[in-house]
Amino acid sequence: MKKRLLLLFIFIPVLLQAQFNNFGYGLVINAQLVGSTLQLYVNDPALGIITSQMSSITSYIIEDGCVIGTNGSHVEYATYDTEEHQWKTGSTSTGSSTVIHNKDGVVGWATTGGSIYFGTYDPIIKFWSFYGGSTGTNPTLILNQGIAAYSTPGGSVSFGIYEYSQHAWITYGGSTGVNPALSVAEGIVAYATPGGSVHYAAYSHISKQWSTYGGSTGVNPTIVNQDGVVAYATPGGSVHYATFDPLQNQWVSGGGSTGTNPVLSITNGTVQYIIGSSTFTYGYDINSGGWGSNNLTMIYCMPFIETPDPNHTDYCVFRVESIGANAYSYSCNDGQTILQRAAIKRYASAGIYNPTLLVSNSFYNSTCGNSVNIGTGINDVDNIKFEISPNPSSGIIKIKSPLKMSSIQLINPEGKILILEKKIDTTESEINIEKYPSGIYFIKIDVDGKTYNHKIIKQ
Repeated sequence: MKKRLLLLFIFIPVLLQAQFNNFGYGLVINAQLVGSTLQLYVNDPALGIITSQMSSITSYIIEDGCVIGTNGSHVEYATYDTEEHQWKTGSTSTGSSTVIHNKDGVVGWATTGGSIYFGTYDPIIKFWSFYGGSTGTNPTLILNQGIAAYSTPGGSVSFGIYEYSQHAWITYGGSTGVNPALSVAEGIVAYATPGGSVHYAAYSHISKQWSTYGGSTGVNPTIVNQDGVVAYATPGGSVHYATFDPLQNQWVSGGGSTGTNPVLSITNGTVQYIIGSSTFTYGYDINSGGWGSNNLTMIYCMPFIETPDPNHTDYCVFRVESIGANAYSYSCNDGQTILQRAAIKRYASAGIYNPTLLVSNSFYNSTCGNSVNIGTGINDVDNIKFEISPNPSSGIIKIKSPLKMSSIQLINPEGKILILEKKIDTTESEINIEKYPSGIYFIKIDVDGKTYNHKIIKQ
């Protein structure tokens, strides 16, 4: 395969209430479908009820602070930004027979003709960021815990996670055997093909890239992906299992030949399989860094609680690599609790915080955490003062920087790159936006290894 690039309850009659926001600070979104118009409402503490609407909608999903709706050939999506006190919306035409998805702060859609798109709202740089394109026909899209993955019957799998430190989706994927069976759970993407292959992947928050493992197996493997452990069995007689060890930053596997037709299961991260009247159990020991027979898996977590953007140090990302866990509770050290595996929030005050994470399964739990230095907002020391004019503009926009710029991108609200100028190595440049529709766009500028984002308006 090849790498590719708070909670506020309000009561409005007959309105559907959303659950807790993946962003960690968002408001409950309420909606009412009137004919083909979807009316949206939030109760902004500073401004009161703020409304928006989507047109030509026949079905919609509200979850985790995001809304997505469709009529089968058209998609609209929205969230409410509590800092800017406004709705952040977008829309696009799609192929026929569009199926929409919405989970854990990520929205997406698939078309039977062969396309997939998924995206999230980045509250740091204030726009939606999407990834996707053409696929084989009848793709299947899965969203879970901030990870998006899709497969096609013809034989392809791709997946991604949004990396806030880069303000971009980090993706991986390629060709597989036909009819891959795909799953996403507790940070692991896994899939098996009837022809005889199994692959799995986990995102390393240390190296900021996907770590993959797997290969050929006997035909018709059965795969189980649960509690941070993945295992597979073949009717011909083999069982293999693996977990991504955060301490070693790599996959650690075990297993081998067995009798025919093993029956496989995972409970709280412990692998068990049955052959005839015999039961075999294997668990992972984080201290020894290996699998052992007749052992239970030790629950473990390594937190990655950090400020991802040096220019916006009031935002904090909450993520974890874990083994044996399936429930999560972050105590943010400011009175707020987040009950999700992955989240982002904005702290109200600067200072040193010591958030902790409790991970658990049906029998055991473990606690981990790390300190984080929260700033006051935009870092004026590192922030470069650009001259971008005219803004608004109907044509040429001139960009001046006190330091040499390495690249400039023009991005639409859906996160699509419209203009990309690389290796410019100059303090002055310009872009022409004349051919693009009126609206809001974003200019992303790279200087000395750092990325700066600016909003512009096309008249």
